[in-house]
Amino acid sequence: MKDFLTGRGGFCRRIKPEEARLLRAARRRLPQLKALLAKVSGFLGYERGIHEFYDHSFMLFLHLPRKTLEIVEALQALAPHRKLNADFRQIVADGTKPFKPSDYKNWLPHTRPRVEAYFHARYMLEMACKYAGGLPRPPQVAPLGWVTFLRLYKMSPTKSKWA
Repeated sequence: MKDFLTGRGGFCRRIKPEEARLLRAARRRLPQLKALLAKVSGFLGYERGIHEFYDHSFMLFLHLPRKTLEIVEALQALAPHRKLNADFRQIVADGTKPFKPSDYKNWLPHTRPRVEAYFHARYMLEMACKYAGGLPRPPQVAPLGWVTFLRLYKMSPTKSKWA
């Protein structure tokens, strides 16, 4: 896992203290984060959830939103004093709305946001595990996955109006 430490494809920047605190929090909780990633990536998470989407199974309305919210809760716990990225929060809100019986009749518009929210949350959890397990400290030249993870917490290593 040393390839992401080389900085290829990353941003060179100054490291902020808040970034170091986030990495330390993720490292402290790495065993729990890895266990959650395994849970949501295994048969009953990833495989089953996507199967339920293509099978037009009602169970999708139960399983994926629960897993998504469980991931978001774990990510928020890493920096409870910070609001998560507004785009991410909107994706999660759209993907975890309560089920209405009429949703089943109009499948794609009601299920795609659930799958999208799950994928975004799972990606962020995966990045938390990858970098908490592989970075001894925040890198000067940041790999793109780390930069994306920082943007979840509205910590931008680059000047961007979207972060």
